[in-house]
Amino acid sequence: SDGSLLDLNLTKIHIEKLRELKKRIWGLSDHSLKIIIGKKENINMYILTVCNKFYVNYLNFVYDLPIGDKIKQGLKEPLLLNLSKNKNYIKSFLYRGLFDTDGSYSKKSSTISFWSQSNILIEQTKNFLKDLNINFTFKRYEIKISSQSYKKFIELIGSSHERKLKTILNRLSIPPK
Repeated sequence: SDGSLLDLNLTKIHIEKLRELKKRIWGLSDHSLKIIIGKKENINMYILTVCNKFYVNYLNFVYDLPIGDKIKQGLKEPLLLNLSKNKNYIKSFLYRGLFDTDGSYSKKSSTISFWSQSNILIEQTKNFLKDLNINFTFKRYEIKISSQSYKKFIELIGSSHERKLKTILNRLSIPPK
């Protein structure tokens, strides 16, 4: 999860809540859950690591989440999401998490962006946004959603990240130019 220097505590709170949730649901110990703070240029980045074979194998089997380098192995939507009758509703939670962790909600440029080196995941994200009729632009590894689509984005995908949700709600209160 990323954060800005001004809102470091919100990001830290977000990752600590996730840590406690994993402890409670999975019964994981403090020893198997570690929060790592980024170094130098990434000082505002927090990483939650889980060291538990059963948990990792579960994510690999049920959600098709690769073990090891997710970029080289082609990170993608879990196939399980396509089994639901209302798959766009279910997929919206996946994309909410992706935009909350690997997305940026700009205060100045009035865009929401998502960045990934996984070509498969980028293509699936573009297709999902098209299915929801959310307008976006794409360049190399980055998808950008302009402020004209903020309302539709927040209604159909949303955010669970306090700081990012505040940014988008503030942006929605600014009338279009």
